[in-house]
Amino acid sequence: MSTAREPHAPPGLSAAFSRERMVRYFFFATFLFLLWQLLRLLSPFYFSILGSGVLAIVFYPMHHRVLTKLRHTDLAAGATTVGVLLIVVLPVLTMGWVTAKEATKIYPVVENWIEGSETALPAEAIELWARVRTQAERLHLNPRDMLLRVIDELSSGIASVGAAAIKNTIFVFFNVLVLAFTLFFFLRDGPHIIRRGVELVPMAAPNKEAILQRIQLTLLAWVRGELFVAIIQGTLASLGYSLIGVPFPILLGTLSMFLSPFPIIGPATIWIPVSISLALSGALAKAGMVFLWGLLCVSLVDKFLRPILIGTHAKLPGLLLFFGMLGGLKVYGFVGLLVGPIVIALVMAFIDIYKREYLSPAADPEA
Repeated sequence: MSTAREPHAPPGLSAAFSRERMVRYFFFATFLFLLWQLLRLLSPFYFSILGSGVLAIVFYPMHHRVLTKLRHTDLAAGATTVGVLLIVVLPVLTMGWVTAKEATKIYPVVENWIEGSETALPAEAIELWARVRTQAERLHLNPRDMLLRVIDELSSGIASVGAAAIKNTIFVFFNVLVLAFTLFFFLRDGPHIIRRGVELVPMAAPNKEAILQRIQLTLLAWVRGELFVAIIQGTLASLGYSLIGVPFPILLGTLSMFLSPFPIIGPATIWIPVSISLALSGALAKAGMVFLWGLLCVSLVDKFLRPILIGTHAKLPGLLLFFGMLGGLKVYGFVGLLVGPIVIALVMAFIDIYKREYLSPAADPEA
C-alpha cells in the first residue's frame, strides 16, 4: 500500500524563504545587541536622563509660554532650563544636604530624650511604663532598643547618602550639568522626540493615544496635586518646627513631605509623635503649639489645596501612589518620586487596554 507524499516546495522558494528568515533573525539579534550596548553606554547617566525627561514633560507648558514670548527656540529652551535649575534642582540639592547633616545628630538627641523623659514623667506614667516594659520583656522585646535601632538605621541611611554625595561632589556636579544639557534638548525638540518614539511603538493608534493621555493626566495630577501639596506641607512643617524650637526641623519637614501622599494620616505621622514626645518631656507649651500647627496649618492645607489643584478624574489610588513614590525613590533616587507614579499610570493604562481589547464583548470572537 503506497502512502501519499506531501508536496515539497520548489528549491528556489525554500532557499529564498530560508534567506528571508535568516536575514530577519540577524536584523533583530543585531538590533537587540545594539540596544543593550546603548543601555550600557547610558547607564552612568540614568538619573540625569530620567530626571531631565520628567522635568521636560512637567515644565513643558511653562516652556511653551516662554517660547510664545521670546519667539526663539534655543533662547526659550535655555531660559526654561535655567529656571528649572533655580526653582527645582538647586533647592532639592540644598534640602538633601541639610537633611543629611541633621540626620547625623538625631540618634544621640533621641537617646538622651528617652533617658530624660523616663525620669521626668509623672509617677503614674512611670509605673505604667514599667508595666509595659515588663510585659514586653517577657516577649523578648525591648521598646527602647527597638526605637533606638529604628532611629539609628534611619539616620545612618540618610547620612550615608549625604556623605556619598559630598564625597563625590564633582560627580554630582557633572550629573547636574548632564541633566541641564539633556533638559535643554528635551525642551527644544520634545514634540519631535515624542512623535518619533510613538511611531516606533507597535500598537494601535487609539491605544497609544490612551497611554499618552494617561501619562499626561498622571503628571498633572502628581505635580499639581501630590508633589506640590507635599512640598507645601513639608515647608510648613519645617517652618513650624523651626519657629517653635523643635530639633531637626528640616529633617522632620522632609519626612513630612515624603509621607504627604499617604492617605488619611500623612504628615500627622510626624507631628503627632513630636507633640507627644514634647509633652512627655515636660514642654507642654511647645507640645500644644506643635499639635495646633500640625492640625490647622500642615494637615488641613491638604484638604483645601488638593481639590483645587487636581480633578477627581485624574487621581491615582492613594496607597498605590504612596508605594510607587517610595519604590521609585529607592530605585531611581529623587527622580523616582515622579518615575514611580508614571510607571503606575502605565500599568493602569495597559489594564484599561486589556479590558477594552480582550475582555469587552466586542473583542470576544464567539460573541
